Amino acid sequence: MKNLKVLGVAFSLMAITTSAVASEGISFSRACERGQNITISAVGDILLHETLQRRAVKENSFEPLWEEVIPYFESSDYSYGNLEAPAAEGTDKTGAKVRDPGFKYDGKVYSSYPMFNYHPSIIRELKKSGLDILSTANNHSLDRQSRGIDQTLKEIESEDIQLVGTRYKKDQKKDKLEDWYRVTDINGVKVAWIGCTFIMNYTKYREENGAVDPYDQVMFCKSTKGQERIQKIIAKQKKEVDAIIITPHWGNEYVNSPNDIQKEFGRKWIEMGATAVIGSHPHVLQPMEKVVAKDGREGFIIYSLGNFVSNQGGKESECNGERACLAKKLAQRSSVTLFLGLTKNSKGTFINGVKALPMRMVNQYDNDNIKLDLIEREFSEFDSELAKDERARSPETFGEGREEVKHIKSILPAANLIYNGEEVVTNPGC
Repeated sequence: MKNLKVLGVAFSLMAITTSAVASEGISFSRACERGQNITISAVGDILLHETLQRRAVKENSFEPLWEEVIPYFESSDYSYGNLEAPAAEGTDKTGAKVRDPGFKYDGKVYSSYPMFNYHPSIIRELKKSGLDILSTANNHSLDRQSRGIDQTLKEIESEDIQLVGTRYKKDQKKDKLEDWYRVTDINGVKVAWIGCTFIMNYTKYREENGAVDPYDQVMFCKSTKGQERIQKIIAKQKKEVDAIIITPHWGNEYVNSPNDIQKEFGRKWIEMGATAVIGSHPHVLQPMEKVVAKDGREGFIIYSLGNFVSNQGGKESECNGERACLAKKLAQRSSVTLFLGLTKNSKGTFINGVKALPMRMVNQYDNDNIKLDLIEREFSEFDSELAKDERARSPETFGEGREEVKHIKSILPAANLIYNGEEVVTNPGC
C-alpha cells in the first residue's frame, strides 16, 4: 500500500478553540468529503531496556518484540515512531570510538538505562517492519554524545528511512533550516515532518560526558532558537505542502494528563498552521483532542502515545499491593498505535478521522518471551471477576487485556478505538 517519494529535506499565543474528549468520540466535520485518502500510523517510545535487547540477541532479531503490530504498519500508507536512543556502532558512553562487540548486549557499547544504545541492526528491522520515518529528538539523543548522533543518522540513511529531530555535527556550520524537517510524498499527499524535544538528560552527566549538545545537533522545541526554527518551517511549508505534522518529546513522565506547556505549544502550533501534533516522552498514554483554529481548520493533538516497546510496567511484586504503584505499572505497559486519516481534494487537505489500537507489553516476568501484545475486542469490556480469573490463569500476561483497555478507555474515547484484527477505517460513518 505504501508508495512513497521523498521531496526534500516566534510566537504570540492566539485564541484557539479546543474540543474536549467526549464519550461519543472525536470526529471531524469534513470526514466524508471525497478525495485522495491516506492513513498514517504512529507509535510512541521505542525504549529497549536490557531485557528486550537480550531477547533480541537471543532471537538474532528485534522483530519478535513487536511482530503483532507489523500488519498494521504494512497496511498504513506511512508509519512513524520515536527512536528513544542512539543506534551507534562501536561507540561508548563518552562518545569515543571503541571496538564493537557485535550483536550482543555488553552493557558498555550496547546498553540500557540510564544511557541507552541499541545495535544498529534495529534500524534495518524497523524498516523491514514497515516504519518509514523516525524522530531522533529526545532526552536520550546524546547518550553516545555527538558521535552517537552521527553514527545513528548514517545508519538510518543507509536503510532509506526518513528522520527528523537531529543533524550531523558538520551541519552546524551551514545551519540550514532544511536540517530540521523532512517533506514526504505519501501517495500524492505532501507532508512536512518536524521533530523536537523539550527535555534533555545531560546536565547531570556534564562532568562525565562533556557539554550539552555542543554542536547544536538536537532540535529543542522550547529554546528561542528552536521556536524561531519551527515558526519559520511552518510559515514556509504551509504554502508548499498539504499537511504538517510535529512530533514533540515533552511532558511529565508517568503522568496521564498533559501539562500547561504541552497544551500551550500544541495548540499554538495548530493555530500557526500545523495539521497534527503527535507527542511522546511521558511513557504513559495521554489524551487526544481536536483543535479548531481561528481560521476554521480542524487540527489534532495526541499528547502522548505512551511506550511502543519497553520493559516498564512489569514486576508488580515490587508494589507489595500498593494501589498507586500498581496503577503506575498498568499505565506504563498500556499504549496505542494511532491512525491519522487525511483527505486531499480541490478544496485542500484535512483530517478525516483518527483511530487508536490498544496494545500492552506482556511476559515481563519471562525474559525469553517479553513482547508487545494487541488486544481483542472480546476483552474490551472490563469485568472484575473475569479479569481476576484470567490473571490467575495467565499471570505473566496480566490476563487478557481487560485491565489495560479499561485504563486506555479512561484516557481516550471508546468510539475512537479499534481492536486486533479489525480493519482501520478512520472515517467509518461515511
